[in-house]
Amino acid sequence: MRRVPLALLLLAVPGAAGAAPALPALQLFADGFRAGTWEVTSEGLTGQRRPLVDPGAMVFAGQTLADDCRVTVVDDRTTHAVVTWSCPGGDSGRSHVRRDHGGLYVVQAKGISGRRPFAAQVEYRFVGP
Repeated sequence: MRRVPLALLLLAVPGAAGAAPALPALQLFADGFRAGTWEVTSEGLTGQRRPLVDPGAMVFAGQTLADDCRVTVVDDRTTHAVVTWSCPGGDSGRSHVRRDHGGLYVVQAKGISGRRPFAAQVEYRFVGP
C-alpha cells in the first residue's frame, strides 16, 4: 500500500471536483467544528497551516469525494468516529478520527483513490481563526 505524501493530501480540496457529499452530523464534533486555520502534520513532515471550513476536509484526510459517493458512519462517539465512503468510480476508504481535545484531531485513513491504494495518518491542530 502506498503512503500519500502530505503535499498531495493538502492539494486535494474537498469539493474541487464538484459538490462533495455532505458529512453526516457526528457526535465527535458536537461541541462544534471550529472553522479557521489548522496546522496539518503527517508522517514526520512539519506542519503546514491550512484553512478548514468544514470537518469533511479533516475526516476524509484530504481525499476529494464526488457528490455521488456514499458516506457511512460506522462508529460515532464524542471521542472518536469511524467513517467509510464508497464511490461509483471505485474509490473507497475508511477513516478513524480521534479527538484528543477540542483543538487536536488525529485521522488514520486508508482506501483506494484513482485505482491505487493509499494510507495516511494526519494530525490536525487548531491554531486560530
